[in-house]
Amino acid sequence: MSGAIERRQRPLTPNHNLAIRGRAAMADIHHTIRAFKYRLYPNQRQIEALELHLSEAARLYNAALQERRDAWKFSRKRITFYSQDAQPVSRRHGV
Repeated sequence: MSGAIERRQRPLTPNHNLAIRGRAAMADIHHTIRAFKYRLYPNQRQIEALELHLSEAARLYNAALQERRDAWKFSRKRITFYSQDAQPVSRRHGV
C-alpha cells in the first residue's frame, strides 16, 4: 500500500454490540478518527501576535479559575463556566 492513505474506523463504544442490544440498524455506525499536524513557520510579527494571544488566554483562564476558587472559599458557592461566559465582556476579569 505504498502512497495510499489508511483510514481506520472504530466503533462508538469498546463493545458496540453490547451497547446497542437489538438495534441492528445502529450496528453499522462508525466514526473515523483523523489527526492532522501542521508545522508553523511564523515570522517575527506573527510570533509576537501568537505570544500575545497565548498570554491573554492564560490570563483570562487564571482569572476565571481564581473567581471560582474565591466564590467557593468565601461563600461555598459554585460558579460554572456558563455563568462566567454569560457575563458581559467589559465585566469579565477586569477587561
